[in-house]
Amino acid sequence: NQILGAISTLLNSTKNLNDDLHRINRESGHYQHSISIEDQQWSIFEKLAQEIDGCIRGVEINQNLLYQQLLLLKERVEDAQSTSSDGAFMWKITNFKEKTMNAKSERYKSIDSPPFYSSQTGYKMCLRLFLNGDNNTRGIHMSLYLVIMQGNYDAILSWPLKLKITFHLLNQLSSENSHSVSFWSKTTSSSFQRPTTDMNIAYGIPKFFPLNVFQQNKDQFVRDNALFIKVETDFLTKMQ
Repeated sequence: NQILGAISTLLNSTKNLNDDLHRINRESGHYQHSISIEDQQWSIFEKLAQEIDGCIRGVEINQNLLYQQLLLLKERVEDAQSTSSDGAFMWKITNFKEKTMNAKSERYKSIDSPPFYSSQTGYKMCLRLFLNGDNNTRGIHMSLYLVIMQGNYDAILSWPLKLKITFHLLNQLSSENSHSVSFWSKTTSSSFQRPTTDMNIAYGIPKFFPLNVFQQNKDQFVRDNALFIKVETDFLTKMQ
């Protein structure tokens, strides 16, 4: 997070510098037209202005290159931070109360986790959670899905995606009482084919957890206005 913060600061500084350079360039052009001097003096000034303009353009090119490099670095850092080494990803859902209210009012029916990779050169995916249920389960069950996304390594991966997926709703007072549901990817579904858009259709458990049971045990699952969901992706276990 500190690295991303530093990169974001550099990106903002670079953008501000570019804006300043554009302003200076505009003002230089304005002065060229507004200042009336002798021909000889004007010739000297014009030559100097051209040299300044060339310097400004050179700096602008370098600044743009730096900005693009910083964007690429930020993307790589984010990918590295969201890469799983064991096929598992932990999602901390903050501001739980506000997000639940949004789900009930249908302002935002669902929320997506940050993207993550199943391994260093693996599949890119995210979780999609409907805190108040999805479609027929609205107001009855919490719904949770896995979404396969376009990733950097899709060309060298096997498709359709074959894996066992386990969702965990973590009990923050007693991990032994966490709620877990496992299922297998459906290889005939478009959800597990190689993505042709940013995201495939979500696939998962519409009836992930009964909302009445959740409300009865809410203090065990929600602490400090935060909920934790964990997903495990298993590519080794064979379907029974």
